[in-house]
Amino acid sequence: MKNTENANLSSESHQPIKSLKELERRIDITRRARFACSTRLRNYFDKIQNLIVFYNIVVVLISIITLYQFYNENAQWTTFITLAISIALSFFATHMGGKNYKEKAILMESNGHDLSKIYGKIEMLRLEEELDVIKVSNLYKEYERTLAIVENHEHIDYLQSKKAKNMLNKEDDKIVEDYYNNEKRKFIFAYSIPLILGICILLSPFWNR
Repeated sequence: MKNTENANLSSESHQPIKSLKELERRIDITRRARFACSTRLRNYFDKIQNLIVFYNIVVVLISIITLYQFYNENAQWTTFITLAISIALSFFATHMGGKNYKEKAILMESNGHDLSKIYGKIEMLRLEEELDVIKVSNLYKEYERTLAIVENHEHIDYLQSKKAKNMLNKEDDKIVEDYYNNEKRKFIFAYSIPLILGICILLSPFWNR
């Protein structure tokens, strides 16, 4: 009977340790993914800003070309193209600005720091001789509240956080590589369109000669 009681006590004493380790593992994964998400959003925001600046430069150049060609027979066509690009740029800037990439990046980073604080509390708690189940439960509730502050990160952020620690398998590494290759292709396409239009406008005076 006494051995049975000791076994039950031993089982109960190991229960909070298991829960604490699981909570520690979850927080560590989540906070690293949050930081990876913040970095990804900041980089994407910078790329979008550079693209908008590029579009503005192209519109200015096309406007100058249009003014130079104002008295030729293609003037109406080039003026229309310039107006169309200006309107498209305005919609693009408004649309991308509405997504608040920079603000989301700041929130993700702040959330990651909050999770790191909880992670630190867990490390301190593990130094205690006896674990308090209530303390573990409170930390889990704090973790859940912290998660609810911001929207969840993307799966690519989780994979990127694993890649930073060289923990990716070949399949996941291929997913990360494909993601950034697709993003690169999108930006190449976005940069190419105004260049092609600009070249067409530049060459338009020679088409009817």
